[in-house]
Amino acid sequence: MKIVLINNLYEPWARGGAENVVKSIRQELLSQGHEATVIASKPYFAKPKNKDKDIYYISGIYFNLAKWPKFIRLFWHGLDMFDVGSYMAVRSILKKAKPDMAFTHNLKGIGFLLPALFKQLKIKHIHALHDIQLIHPSGLLIRGEEKKIDSLFNKIYIWLNKKLFNSPYAVISPSNWLMDLHSRNGFFKNSKKIILPNPINPRHSEPATAGEESRGFKIDKPDTRHSERAIASEESRRKIIYEPNNYFKFLYAGQIEEHKGIIFLIKAFIKLSQSNKNWQCELIIAGDGSEFTKAKKTASGYNNIKLLGRVGEVDVFKLMQNSDCLIVPSLCYENSPTVIYEAFQAGLPVLASRLGGIPELIKNEKFLFNPGDEYDLIDKIKWVIENYCELEKEVKENEKIINNFKEEDYIKRLINTV
Repeated sequence: MKIVLINNLYEPWARGGAENVVKSIRQELLSQGHEATVIASKPYFAKPKNKDKDIYYISGIYFNLAKWPKFIRLFWHGLDMFDVGSYMAVRSILKKAKPDMAFTHNLKGIGFLLPALFKQLKIKHIHALHDIQLIHPSGLLIRGEEKKIDSLFNKIYIWLNKKLFNSPYAVISPSNWLMDLHSRNGFFKNSKKIILPNPINPRHSEPATAGEESRGFKIDKPDTRHSERAIASEESRRKIIYEPNNYFKFLYAGQIEEHKGIIFLIKAFIKLSQSNKNWQCELIIAGDGSEFTKAKKTASGYNNIKLLGRVGEVDVFKLMQNSDCLIVPSLCYENSPTVIYEAFQAGLPVLASRLGGIPELIKNEKFLFNPGDEYDLIDKIKWVIENYCELEKEVKENEKIINNFKEEDYIKRLINTV
């Protein structure tokens, strides 16, 4: 089958979970003998190093949109919805590729005229939801700001998008929460609705190599300080050595942005450290973003908080293999965070905000905390440290969940949809 995958970003300009999902889907499609073309946006004047003839880039400002003034961004959102230039560029590619299916993902930055194009060219259209960009231009819904989607301006935005998107042949969402939110706002009334968790790429499953050096951290052989936790993957786990200590290692991996809860997490961790000097734990932060300088300043003076900056995909997985618990402190409603999938795959327990689609992945209430609640987060961190042996049960449950997220199964469901 010939399939075209369309997303607003793709490597080498990937920066979020959706891009990783699209890449994973394409690789599996190719491995199963399908033809898979990718269409994405790129910064103006940038030249992609990728020579793959089946990857097309359309120039635009989306990649650098956050750097523009707010009033320009607002104006851009209106233009983007009716982007005739992108429409014509995609039309030309589709005429050449002649796909059987268009599998769209995040279209902000490529335009919302494409569903009409697929109907015109009689191409079966399946759309995957990743965030709320059809419901709000920002794509973000932060806890405490839920009423913003009910404003007059936003109701007009939703109405226009419902008209532009109409009802694709099928809509896929990794979480019930996100599908229900769109349904409540009147989207996709005549579409097939499918709840299908994002696929997991098995390439990460190889254990880290002992003694490997990468981006300033060293991976050494496993220590035995937590030998009571005899999980199946223990032999492949490694510990990252920053200092000669046996600290319990918490990990944050993701964008350094306010809505991701990173500043909230650092402040909670500082409060925990101040409350009892005997808490032998440290927080490792892997990622970059607009709040990196603020995060670094907030953590200044606390040696048990390490900011690594941007870390490559492979190294992030190694960090997961060598940490004790991942924390996902989001203040925004998340769909189905890829970082949680990756942690499950690495055999790493996850402590996360009780928000959006996260509770659909983390079903054990002991590993969920109220978003933005410092005291609840601190209590959960203490519980994790004091009940390390309990994490074994959680890891085993997570292994059962992750077994349902295989790439080959995802593609079979996708193909069977049509």
